Amino acid sequence: MPTLTALADPAPGDLDCALSVNTILAQFPATAGVFNAFGIDLCCGASLSVKDAARAHRIEESALCAALRDAIA
Repeated sequence: MPTLTALADPAPGDLDCALSVNTILAQFPATAGVFNAFGIDLCCGASLSVKDAARAHRIEESALCAALRDAIA
């Protein structure tokens, strides 16, 4: 008889910065401080992808994504 395998949360290294700020925040609440530190609005700008939010705030995308990964590691 087949068994069901639970879907695991993505590993920190698997964080996809193409996802929306809302999605990442919902999966990884510890990232709220990172978004705040980088000045990314968790209300009005949270529907943007992390990539687009970085671009809109003139933040280096790789630095933001690295900080997010560090926060959930």
